[in-house]
Amino acid sequence: MDGTIKGLLESPETLGTVLHAILRKKYGDELYVWDLASICLQVKDDFNAEMCSEAVNRIGAIQVAMVNDAFFVRPDAFIAICNTLTTGEPFFDMFSPATTEEVAWGIAEVSLNRDLLPFGPDVQAYIKLVSSSDGYTSYPDAIKAFLESPEEAGKHVRELYRSPNNDVIDAYIDDNLRDMAYQFDKTSGFAKMDDILLNKNRTDTVSEIIPDVR
Repeated sequence: MDGTIKGLLESPETLGTVLHAILRKKYGDELYVWDLASICLQVKDDFNAEMCSEAVNRIGAIQVAMVNDAFFVRPDAFIAICNTLTTGEPFFDMFSPATTEEVAWGIAEVSLNRDLLPFGPDVQAYIKLVSSSDGYTSYPDAIKAFLESPEEAGKHVRELYRSPNNDVIDAYIDDNLRDMAYQFDKTSGFAKMDDILLNKNRTDTVSEIIPDVR
């Protein structure tokens, strides 16, 4: 991956949290009210970058997660955001249930970008359904932590980054966190972002710590 802002904006591998940090730092709160076409045009003007579809889709998912409670109470929004943050491809054209891994990472990544709200009964029912279909007799520990205590979710993600265990879900989250840290570390202006975001003594989100990034 090209270790420049332009390269990150054009890469299908760039995670939503990294894209959010870049664009939030540049555009502030206006990022959340622009449509995706406007964002692409502005990015082209300011960074000379052609955002790939995966990047556009991921920032769109972040927008929805940031501006309302749909992620927490509407299964359709929850599934779409989990799918999109993981693969860069939303399910709108054809229904694609989010896997347990996608659900775990979707919740984990949203927790890095905003404070979590309690999940509504319909979303909890979906999470239980997909966990059962993937062979879990109860919620995986990583998901259980988010459902039981949303205010502690950020701490849980940061602990996984430092002390991964052998559970497939925790390991999946940890792998994505390592990719995120790598993307920040090699990019000028954001090299310390992961040190701030993933410091186990902090639970700040991307939208809160942008002023600390130099």
